[in-house]
Amino acid sequence: MRSPSVYFSGKVDKNGKKGFTATVIPNRGAWLEYETDAKDVVYVRIDRTRKLPVTVLLRALGFSSDQEILDLIGENEYLRNTLEKRQYRECR
Repeated sequence: MRSPSVYFSGKVDKNGKKGFTATVIPNRGAWLEYETDAKDVVYVRIDRTRKLPVTVLLRALGFSSDQEILDLIGENEYLRNTLEKRQYRECR
């Protein structure tokens, strides 16, 4: 069992590509685990369930368009790669 906090870590895969993880552990409620993959896409796991692109979580929180997400977080390579992953697109 870990104390409530945010934990960060980094790793290097067999090809020398850096990957990052962050785990948010609240006093009560669901754990959120953020991670990047080899293609620089950001994923989230909620209570250690299957991983989803972080944009799915943001859309569930009400940020329905790519532009709203870009305005919230800002332009960066990881977010751009995650938005380009067309598994889940804009909510209507």
